[in-house]
Amino acid sequence: MLHRIVVLAALLLLPLAGAAKEPKHGADRELEVIESHHFNIPEISGMCWRRDPHSKQRQLVIVGDKTHSLYVVNWDDRQNGKIEEFPLAELVPDFRKAGSQWESVVADESGRVFILQENPARVFVTSPDLKSIERVIRLEIPKKGFERVAWNKDLNSRGEGLILLKNGNILVVKEKKPLKVLEFSADGASAEGYRPELAMEWAGVFPLPGEETSTYTARAFWALSSRMVDSSGINLDPRGRPYLLGDKESVIRRISGAFTPEVREIDLGVSWKLPAVAVKPEGMVIDEQMRPVIGLDQKKPSGMNLFVLSPLIH
Repeated sequence: MLHRIVVLAALLLLPLAGAAKEPKHGADRELEVIESHHFNIPEISGMCWRRDPHSKQRQLVIVGDKTHSLYVVNWDDRQNGKIEEFPLAELVPDFRKAGSQWESVVADESGRVFILQENPARVFVTSPDLKSIERVIRLEIPKKGFERVAWNKDLNSRGEGLILLKNGNILVVKEKKPLKVLEFSADGASAEGYRPELAMEWAGVFPLPGEETSTYTARAFWALSSRMVDSSGINLDPRGRPYLLGDKESVIRRISGAFTPEVREIDLGVSWKLPAVAVKPEGMVIDEQMRPVIGLDQKKPSGMNLFVLSPLIH
């Protein structure tokens, strides 16, 4: 009788033991390298898709946190390795030779590119021809209510990712210490959070402020529902779903659904492990086939520093 009880107890505990081994996000699926490219761009830190306003050709826009230039690759001709550089150093207010600290870029349908600077916290808006800077948006954090964001604790752990919203607001991902998502707006506009209908990464023109220099203030912030060490960027897929790129963990994590100001926590869903060759991943875009394109932060790019990976399918 005692033997039967012991056997039954062991059988009942088997499912629990199996469940304990299951990762919170499910097993990370490792992505494979589909294409490898070398572009002579030091310290890639951000990338975005853009349509040339005249030719409508799809372009990959790349920025590095060392130089004050935009680098443009005509994506359909990427195999030839040609890059067009747009130097903007002389047009940047308070230009510093030490480094641009440009960490993220996003383009809208007009062809303008929005460049996120980590410190000082600003967004530069280029002209559609990428030859001038039309607007400068300063990002400010209120003194009260945002203590947990720790914005001023580490000036090199601020904005790493940028999303433009159709309501005129801006989402910024704070890299770490701690990792947060913040929403900024102008003129006292309220935060709305994020839902795919607000996305502008694939279509739409962002409503520019009237002044050449303006200030957007943080209205809300979100923590993550589960631990993620850091994020070096946030990007959208063609359906408007956001993904966080994790540098230290070499991982891509998808944000589950929309998030609102009423719930100050963002749920993370499925995740994918980057291949071993993707060392120091800093820039990311996702193409129409759901394939992530990853750019690496290399001080002296001598090898492959941009990879097209297998689709984000789970």
